[in-house]
Amino acid sequence: MNMYVQTMQHKKLMMKDLITVGIFSALFFIFMMISSAFFAPNSVLTFLMPAGAALLTGPIYLLMLAKVPKFGPILILGILLAIIMFVTGMYWLWSLVSCKRSD
Repeated sequence: MNMYVQTMQHKKLMMKDLITVGIFSALFFIFMMISSAFFAPNSVLTFLMPAGAALLTGPIYLLMLAKVPKFGPILILGILLAIIMFVTGMYWLWSLVSCKRSD
């Protein structure tokens, strides 16, 4: 029973893990904005923006998973990015609003 309690304690996110996830989330957001800044101004390159962001943020994502191999870092990163994107005005319904037919 003692072995089970020890393994369950190692699976929880500790304060050190949360700080690490926060640092990597900030780096992820910064690199995503840097890559988006190169592709977004040009209307032709806008479609390549996700690929450019993935090339720069992929190594950061993999490093975060290597440093914190527990359940939760991906969820925390996703929630933080969703909040940041919503606050900065990148609302997902804009695509539906722009597709509305004008009669």
